[in-house]
Amino acid sequence: MIYPNPNGVPSIVVEEGQQFTLRARDAHKSGLSVTRVRPLTTAALLTLAGRAPANAPRLSDPKAFEHIDNTEGLVSLSTLDAEGKIDGYSVGFISGLLQSFNPHEAALPRSVKRYIPLTGEKDCGCGGRKSKANDVSRYAALPAHISEEQMLAAKTHRIVSATVPEFLVNFHIYELFVRLGDVIVQKNATLIIDSDISFAIADNVLGYQGSRIIQRADILTLDITGTLRGNIRKIAHTVSDVAKIDWKALALEAVDKP
Repeated sequence: MIYPNPNGVPSIVVEEGQQFTLRARDAHKSGLSVTRVRPLTTAALLTLAGRAPANAPRLSDPKAFEHIDNTEGLVSLSTLDAEGKIDGYSVGFISGLLQSFNPHEAALPRSVKRYIPLTGEKDCGCGGRKSKANDVSRYAALPAHISEEQMLAAKTHRIVSATVPEFLVNFHIYELFVRLGDVIVQKNATLIIDSDISFAIADNVLGYQGSRIIQRADILTLDITGTLRGNIRKIAHTVSDVAKIDWKALALEAVDKP
């Protein structure tokens, strides 16, 4: 079900009535193309962190993402260490910092202002204490409708200055991208994109009547650089050793929603 396409990258064809699960961990034996990518802008960083802003770049934008071979010294925001932290920092602390970054700024600040409820807890959340993955509220960004003066006057929070870790400031981040050619899901077929795939680039995606694409990851960003079509009724591709879309047949199809 994984075939090369004329562009030399793997294509996915799920035959009629069948089900196929696409996994990044199967890449070596299946021939799936997986590449390591580093963000080059704040908006790209937020996209990799699952907080895609309004100006989120496309995954295929070389000005936003750099394809790299070596990840030494880089940090994956989706990978936790043995203590459930990201490079020694709690998930709540990193999540709070991400909320405060301006996606329109090219560079990240060295420090940001945070607000913490006056609960008697003095720990900064940046290390030492094992925080729950969803412990985000204590380090959330300052709401736009509440000023620091109002918050301090209410004596419910205190304002602190949090230092942004160097691995964030320097964009020493990486994530895995899956590179696909054409994705063709035939009639009543199902393509399952497994939980180890959160970022993928595809040339074209064609879905036949009754077909389904299911994601298992909490976040899936799919950049389709070519055509997205659904509910195709005629044969619009041929498969031998190479998957190839029949563009003449496809041109005869009415354009339907995927």
